[in-house]
Amino acid sequence: MTSSRLALLGLATALVGGVAFFVLDATGTDASPPCNAYYPVPPGASWTYREGPLDGKPRIEKVVRVLTTEEGEGDRRTALLEQSVRTPGAPGVAAGQARTRVHCDRGRIGLTIEGAAQGREGDRTSTGSVRAEIPGLPPADVLVPGYTWTSKSIIRAREAGVESITEGRRESRVAAIEAVSVPAGHFADALKIVAIEDLTQRGAARSARQELVEWYARGVGLVMRETRVQSGEQTATSVEVLVASSLFAKR
Repeated sequence: MTSSRLALLGLATALVGGVAFFVLDATGTDASPPCNAYYPVPPGASWTYREGPLDGKPRIEKVVRVLTTEEGEGDRRTALLEQSVRTPGAPGVAAGQARTRVHCDRGRIGLTIEGAAQGREGDRTSTGSVRAEIPGLPPADVLVPGYTWTSKSIIRAREAGVESITEGRRESRVAAIEAVSVPAGHFADALKIVAIEDLTQRGAARSARQELVEWYARGVGLVMRETRVQSGEQTATSVEVLVASSLFAKR
């Protein structure tokens, strides 16, 4: 796999990762509960994240916006989200863009993500497409310390007519309810989830394991994610933090 295709896959992961657990507001009225209490996304809401190495400068900025929401039969609801990944020093140049269709059924979340990303190999810029199928959080009422679950995902990245398919299997556990502080503010009772995910590329002797620690706040969503990826003898660690959201004033 070329370095440009690896860059595209990295951007695909960036497009996917920050919205993997966004869920729906029920109707936009105060009387109706959200589909999943940890991620209400009313129309027009937005989140801005920055991601980079631990103790290093941010290298990616991601903006997520809710475009539309719809109600279906019973407890089924959907929303359309838009993501844009940029370099913090070049806010006018998008490195990747995607749209996510979020499906919520009785509090359980599923997502379909489609987008495009750019990677570089020397002086050459490569453009590719991304499609991903990813499950999200279980219903909020089961997310208590000690709860565990297994989920699977698939990411398809295409460049110059060549497609790579990466499958993931994740074991997740609610570790605690605890305080966490990020640039967007302080959250006293965030949900902490610890997960280990094995990633395998179809048709190639290439695999990786990543360890994730994520924090979610009721009424806001994902506020921080730490990721440690091990591929062969190489290990990379990064952190993604919420820097702003239209859903709340800085606290």
